[in-house]
Amino acid sequence: MGWKFWQKKSVAPTRSLLEWPTDSYKAVTMLGSLFVSRELPPFSQWRPVDAELSHDIERLAEFSTKALQLILWFWRFRQAHGDIAAQMAQDAFCLFLDGLSEGAIGEQTEALLNIIDTTRKSFEELPEEKRQFTSNGATVTLPFHWFLALAFLTQVSDSPFYGKDTDIGDADMNLAICLAHGSEMANEFWAPMLDHIGPFNPGSYPAWKWSRHPGAFERHLQRRHCNPLFPPPRRSVTAADVYYARVKDAQVFQALRRDLTEVFRVLNIDELPSDWLPYLNDLRERLDELYDQLQQAGGDQELEKLWRDMRNHIIQMWRSIIGTNEESIEALNHAEAMVREEHEAKTRWLHQVSGPGKSIPLEEVTASLLTEPLEDIIKSIAWLAHDAEALSSLREEALRCVMQALAEGHQVPNHREKLAAIGVAI
Repeated sequence: MGWKFWQKKSVAPTRSLLEWPTDSYKAVTMLGSLFVSRELPPFSQWRPVDAELSHDIERLAEFSTKALQLILWFWRFRQAHGDIAAQMAQDAFCLFLDGLSEGAIGEQTEALLNIIDTTRKSFEELPEEKRQFTSNGATVTLPFHWFLALAFLTQVSDSPFYGKDTDIGDADMNLAICLAHGSEMANEFWAPMLDHIGPFNPGSYPAWKWSRHPGAFERHLQRRHCNPLFPPPRRSVTAADVYYARVKDAQVFQALRRDLTEVFRVLNIDELPSDWLPYLNDLRERLDELYDQLQQAGGDQELEKLWRDMRNHIIQMWRSIIGTNEESIEALNHAEAMVREEHEAKTRWLHQVSGPGKSIPLEEVTASLLTEPLEDIIKSIAWLAHDAEALSSLREEALRCVMQALAEGHQVPNHREKLAAIGVAI
């Protein structure tokens, strides 16, 4: 990655900007102006006097330390305003940076922030004894900054040690000194700035990034956003809409996590009861119900992995008990094949349109289906084939949606193929 923007002065903030804003988006833009300027604190204070940096890692040390100073702002913001607000603020910051230059400054910065977040998580999960070593009979505990320095030196392509199996010498310790010093300077500077920010106002944010794995409510906003298949008033989506959709999604996922945790608690026993069959079958049925709810909620990779691990554990216990009983094995294999077949045949859209959460309003069912990939439309129509009345209504509405959008002069990608999949020929 090229970090030429450190030499650019796209924005030169004046001292008047250091009058702390009370709105978080204004604070984000101020943060961006400070970040791209090499003359203003705290980013100008990244290098301590005692750091001995070789020429080939000096630039790496500079942008790595500044990235840590930056993420400290977002970590503190998260403590005050919550995860959803902090992610929106960070996304808005990266978009703001992208607007300052033709280069992908925001994307590059986001990549560095991801390295820091991942390293922090690994550090927090590392047992304390793994953070220690013995030197001259004394136990030394390595700080987070050392682990982070090692991550930057080995994971950033600009590093002279990237992809190489070579001795890094004392580069890790000198970079760690920069990271520790930069953190101290930043925390002192950020405290009054963050203290002035009032309640989070998503309405002040002009743009946002969609989640990589959106929940059902956010996913429907994605469908509606600038989509001519929807009525004109529904094509407009704001950052406030996105924020409140994410809040709804988070509440649904929180409830699902509680339910999955309860199943795990029941499953995590030392010995199965003598009537193991109804016991395991009940847990399996509860998990299968939760699978449907996960799909209705939009899917969450972490929760889906937890669900998959628990269900696999149940089936493995089941198989270990029945042993070589061919009749029991055949019955279990048949039941599992039916479950897999249903999972493969039913799209996430089908789950969401039939779910109790009402993430897709009834009047927007057809437009939302036309927004899905062609292969999902084909699967969904095959699933609905038994309901002739519903299909007839769906076809009429699909044709109306497409023709209305075309009449307004809009492009509707793959509209002939999608209509044909629904059963409409034009």
